Amino acid sequence: TNITCISTDDPVNVPSVNTPPTSSSPPIATLPVAPPANVNDMLSNNSFLVNFEATSKKHVLDELAKLAERDCKIDSQNLLETLTKREKLGSTAVGNGIAIPHANCTDIDKPKVFVAILSNNLDFNANDDQPVDIIFLLLAPNDNGSEHLQALALVSRLLRNKELTTKLRGC
Repeated sequence: TNITCISTDDPVNVPSVNTPPTSSSPPIATLPVAPPANVNDMLSNNSFLVNFEATSKKHVLDELAKLAERDCKIDSQNLLETLTKREKLGSTAVGNGIAIPHANCTDIDKPKVFVAILSNNLDFNANDDQPVDIIFLLLAPNDNGSEHLQALALVSRLLRNKELTTKLRGC
């Protein structure tokens, strides 16, 4: 399965983790982790904000929380409060213009990811002082801490791939 950028005239296919190699799209990474071993398992068709113009960190987190509410039937206001509290503990920006806010939720049974590709750069208080333009919100079941950590590691490793992040920025 490929992630397809839908905001350009010429869509860019981004190979997923564990995609079998083909002549046109080699796999980005094969990761030896317990399920979910593929980020596509955590995405749905409604997981994306592409070319989103965020006015603040809270604005983009609110919109991602609303996506999660529609997809997972969770309360977006409670999620926003949780994400805001987490950001106060320390920025979830991981460097190179990427942030991975994350939270545990009682109302989901498997990890879920929601993605915002920003049309503008946003200050996320990153350690490298770089503004953020790619945000992957990770939600994990409340009762399985190891699954949360495995999913977070998967997303983090995936986003270290410069080819992928370049393609996402081109959406």
